[in-house]
Amino acid sequence: MFYQLICLLPPLCHKGRKQVKKLVGNGGKGLGKDDVHFRVKRPGADTLLLMGGILMTAFLLWFAVNSQISARPVARALLQGLALSLGQAIDYMAARDPSFKTLADFRYRDIAYFALIDRSGRVRFHQNPDLAGEIVADDRYLPAFSAAAPVENRIRLGTGEEAYECHLPLHLPGETLVLRLVLHTWQADQIINRARTGATILMPVPLSPSSRTVLELSAISGRMSNI
Repeated sequence: MFYQLICLLPPLCHKGRKQVKKLVGNGGKGLGKDDVHFRVKRPGADTLLLMGGILMTAFLLWFAVNSQISARPVARALLQGLALSLGQAIDYMAARDPSFKTLADFRYRDIAYFALIDRSGRVRFHQNPDLAGEIVADDRYLPAFSAAAPVENRIRLGTGEEAYECHLPLHLPGETLVLRLVLHTWQADQIINRARTGATILMPVPLSPSSRTVLELSAISGRMSNI
């Protein structure tokens, strides 16, 4: 609790200070006009309303900013986990079928496409059969042969869609290939968009009419308490 201590201290001599101690010890009874006066005031409704409005505003601002900051790492972790799970399934199927024919029937709604690339850059398998045997035009897959962690990028497809690209090494019998797995990002983008929408809704709340009403009531209550 906050207390407002109003002290009217007249010049005190040595005798006056002794008298103050005696009077305070007696609960303040018998104070004269030249003695020390103490008055303790408890916080009123205006102070409580103002403090409540400030705390509510600070909490809403913190929540909006924190949601925005944490949304992107969560979305990225979702894509990474999905890529690792799909990569393990493709690795298992490729190890059991060196001809990669069973991979042609592997489908998942979040996969834009996937391909298997050897060290020379030749496409050993592609979901689009017409691209099998081609040489890739980039070298984004090369670090995956020696990297301890998946090599990931954000790329733009020919359709203009932004997608998540992940390269994973596949240790097959007799050789090592790199899986190029490209995923749609609509699920991860939903997390970011929801956080952005929530922040857009919450940020104007401290300036909303209801918040201003609380502050106005606090000011009115303060003026009335001083009448």
